[in-house]
Amino acid sequence: MSVLTSRILLLTIGALLLSLGTASLHAEQKRKPASEQPVEYENHTLLFFESRHPYFIRLQISIDAAPPSVMRQKLLETLFEQADADHSDQLEVEELKQFRGPERMQSRIQMELESSETALNREQFVKLLEPTLGIPLGLRMESGRVSDLPDLFSKLDHNGDNRLEPEEWSSALHLLEKYDFDDDETLNLIEVMPLLRPLNLSVDQSTRTPAGQRAGLFELIDPRNPREQLAQQLLAQYDGGHDKAEDGQLDANELGWSDADWIARYDNNGDEALNRTELLRLLADPPAQRVWRMRMPLQKRLTVRFWETDDEDEEWLYPRSSSSRDDIKVGGWEIGIRVQNPRPQFSDVLTYYQLQFLKLDGDQNGKLSMEEAGPLTLLAPFAALDKDQDNELTRDELSAYVEREAQLAQCQLFMTVDRKTQSLFRLLDADSDRRLEPRELLDPTAKLKSFDINGDGELTEPEMKTVYELSFELQPPSLFDDTFSGNVGDRIGPILSPPTAGPEWFRQMDRNLDGDLTRREFLGPTDTFQQYDRDGDGLISPTEAETTLSSESGTPEEKSNE
Repeated sequence: MSVLTSRILLLTIGALLLSLGTASLHAEQKRKPASEQPVEYENHTLLFFESRHPYFIRLQISIDAAPPSVMRQKLLETLFEQADADHSDQLEVEELKQFRGPERMQSRIQMELESSETALNREQFVKLLEPTLGIPLGLRMESGRVSDLPDLFSKLDHNGDNRLEPEEWSSALHLLEKYDFDDDETLNLIEVMPLLRPLNLSVDQSTRTPAGQRAGLFELIDPRNPREQLAQQLLAQYDGGHDKAEDGQLDANELGWSDADWIARYDNNGDEALNRTELLRLLADPPAQRVWRMRMPLQKRLTVRFWETDDEDEEWLYPRSSSSRDDIKVGGWEIGIRVQNPRPQFSDVLTYYQLQFLKLDGDQNGKLSMEEAGPLTLLAPFAALDKDQDNELTRDELSAYVEREAQLAQCQLFMTVDRKTQSLFRLLDADSDRRLEPRELLDPTAKLKSFDINGDGELTEPEMKTVYELSFELQPPSLFDDTFSGNVGDRIGPILSPPTAGPEWFRQMDRNLDGDLTRREFLGPTDTFQQYDRDGDGLISPTEAETTLSSESGTPEEKSNE
């Protein structure tokens, strides 16, 4: 091989290696996550009442690379432009009267016209109707299985410290007596339900509090609302923790803070603890102990992302490991995070109604009369859908209505709290008859000892293998409102079986069919009851009844008449 040929060959190989290296670099750059455009987001503060410390969690939410409030603004501006027939950039009184938006918006405009018949510009229109879109971020609680619904833990937790102490266990029977509404000396599922009403086993709205919204151990703080009650709740739950005496304030240990600067930020009097007034300052502008970020698509084809970051001000750049799901440890709790993708759901809604239109269009003229449109079961009146008011509904008019309803729904983001736990009710219900008898409540400590992980004689919800799953999703269209879709047929009443053990008189006295006799059920005198109750636990068992009867003649009634 000549020298020239060798040099050409070397140059060719070098060029090839260079091109491969460049291609590899480009491929690596493509794999690196990067923001396609500057991302804007909204901040919300979630307070988690963990067993030992409160946790302030910053939620940073972006939808289509913009804050959710931008969606609301754009929707209202679109409705304004549709109603502005003369393109004057303001809605005259007649245009307001002809407004064909959702019924709740029409009602709000009607109220405005009744008070003052004046035109509205774009800004006034948006400000007037923004409240009709609902709260930007809502909180709600997901109901669990029927047997998990009874809130026994909180009912036994007499002092409200989220821990069950031995004293509370020992008085379990006494604490639960007040829930025995049918006075049969047992507690069934219905009696210990959180709410005494017919069950709706679907999603329940959160509890409204002065400071925001509450669902389980989570509170979504609204900075616009007063926070005195929330400050008092923090003191009641965490003051005196970690073997400290209660002093009406929370120090760094009680708050679970390792950053001394956080205490100094709110500590006006410099005593290294926060009193009630200083806690109010804290709640007005809380620190971010944890920062959770989520990106959701709507119009754009983006991948749903959730990730946790160390600094709320760091660049919005999701890691490659991020996805729509994550499992996070917060204190002693396991919390699952799920961010739902709304795009397929809204697409399904539109497809469903378009297919329904074709099915109902019997004469195949591409229009539905009011009678033909009846089975659509839409929430809006026919006139609201019939844009040109010709008493016929076209496919385009139906699609426009469905898309608008979907847009309105997309203006609300919900965090659903699903509490999954080892049911305390089911653990104590030894015979699985969906009720708790006195014997099952006599010594619950022994049954639950295996759950006391740290062996301190107390039981916390994390030790009960309780986990929370938080789902973030845009509100589904009201067209598919399925409020009562839960399994309301689940049986919740007790399973009663006539006892077969014990003598005849014993079975006749056992009015609640739990297999034991209490003093109230026993028809004889007290001294006779005590003779039968050989172990002194306040109950006569079938064995005690048979043993005592075999050693003495006559039934309790006969003995009482002697």
